[in-house]
Formats: sequence, structure tokens, C-alpha cells
Amino acid sequence: MISKVKETLNKARKIAENPKYKKAFNSVAQENNLLIVYDVEGLVPASTLLNLFLTLKPTTNITLIPLEVFYSVQAPYFSKPTIVFLTDVKNAPRASDTLRILSIPHIVFIPKIPQNFPLHKEGFKIIELPEGMSTEELVFTEMMASTLMLLKTLSTTEKRIEKVQEEVLTIESIIEDLLEHYREECDEIIDLLNSNNDAILLYTELLKPIAQYLYYKISLSSRRKPLLMMPLDLIVKYTSITLPNNIIVLRTGMEEEKFRAFKVRFGLQLKSRKVIDVGVKTDPLTVPYYAFIILWRILDNLKLQVDM
Repeated sequence: MISKVKETLNKARKIAENPKYKKAFNSVAQENNLLIVYDVEGLVPASTLLNLFLTLKPTTNITLIPLEVFYSVQAPYFSKPTIVFLTDVKNAPRASDTLRILSIPHIVFIPKIPQNFPLHKEGFKIIELPEGMSTEELVFTEMMASTLMLLKTLSTTEKRIEKVQEEVLTIESIIEDLLEHYREECDEIIDLLNSNNDAILLYTELLKPIAQYLYYKISLSSRRKPLLMMPLDLIVKYTSITLPNNIIVLRTGMEEEKFRAFKVRFGLQLKSRKVIDVGVKTDPLTVPYYAFIILWRILDNLKLQVDM
């Protein structure tokens, strides 16, 4: 698992250092009005990049929208320079046709395109990932490569940018410590999700993309009951709800107060429930990287079987 994460980090660095890819990314990222578009499993890298833009390059007017909304609502009527995250190559033909025909400036992160795949490549500006990657490897590569590319366009004289850049560049050195720190929580979640017992996943907004990724993976498995999922903020408002016997909480360290409020309001119920609290305590901008590595560790040890 650790070696897999490190190998993926190295692949992301190579992509971010590729002169052709850097030029293509920078030509779009330097614009003042941008869209970030994603397919279902591309929400993790897309939302991570959005938060970096909002905080580190706040002068950029930027919007995050799903791929299908882009096709039906945005692209036909008002196009903007667009960064696209695709995790399924089957989404490439329509994306290519839309972006090229409407002359939308763009860059698309995309899995390796197979030979003889029906796709118009001319004018389709892509950052193509190495072949043979799992979905987790694809998502993490897109997240890290896009982050590194954006950070290289920003001035490191600003302390906030410098701090985030340093943390991202040194993430490889803390992987072992990170997984050891959350080993107990990971093991408990793995045992729970392998048991087929009822469970609910509660999340805070910053980690919603990570929570959704786990929810989709578990719910698509033919070997267990679907996982329930709700925002922590919402469930705290409705204390009449009867919670399942097993509760996973995915949150940041900044949301300790929300978690305490949850424990107080559901105090009687929680006495007979198992609560697994995953509080990722780091900079809000870098939380997704650590949380996804933790998620990857969990998924890597689950006995999932997805019916295609």
C-alpha cells in the first residue's frame, strides 16, 4: 500500500514536470474566469483544485460543475476556459466533441486512451495518465499532478502559498506515520464494512468528496448492504432520527466542536452504538490528500466485488 502511494506520487510529479503538459495547463489556469468540470469519480481532484484556487489565487472567478451539467447547461450557452477531470475514458468522446466544436479553451486530465479507441484527438488538449492504473491511482494522480501544476504558477513569496507547497512536496515523507496514526480507525472501518452490518457515514463539507467516493465504492459492491450517508450538520438538527448501530464520522480537526455537539445531542443513542471517528487534523487545504490516502488504505483492504 505505501509503495503504491509513493509510486503514484512519482507518476504525478513526472506529469507535472512534463513541459508539454505544463504549457497546456498554464494556458488555461492563467485565465481569470474558469470552469472546473468532473465526471463522477473525478470530484475529489476537481474539488481539491477548486479550494486551492479559491484560497491561493482568489482573483480567479471559478466555478465547479459536474460533467453532465456542463454539457446541458453551461457549454452550449456560455463557455469559459475549462479544466476537466475524467476518470473513465468512455467519457472522452463526448467531452472532446463538445470542447472542440464549441472552441472552448481547455485541458483534460484523462486515463490512458487505448489504441483504436473512437476519439477525435485533433484539437483535444489532454494530460494523459499512465496505463494500467486503478481508479484510486487515477484519482490520486490527477489530484497531485493538478495541484503541483497550479502551485508552480504561484508566487512562493506569500507565506500561505509557501506553506501549502512545502506540505504537498513533502507528503511522501509522512505516509508511514499517517497510516500508523490512523491504523486503529482504518482497521475498525475495514472490519465493519467487511461484516455487512448496518452503518452510516457522517461527513463534514470539506470531506464530502472523499465520503462520496467511499459511499459509491461500498454501495456498488454486491457483497454488502448499501452504506447510509448524511452530512454531520444535518443529522445534528434532527435528533429524533434512530441511528444504525455503527457510525463512521469523517471530518477535519477544525470541526471538533461539531463532533462534540453530535455526541451531546445523541448521547443516549451513542451509548449503545459504535462510533469510529476519523478526524484528519491538518491544514484545510491539504486535508484531501491525507484523507484520500486513509481512504485508499481502507479500500485496499476491503473484500469488494462490483457487478459491472
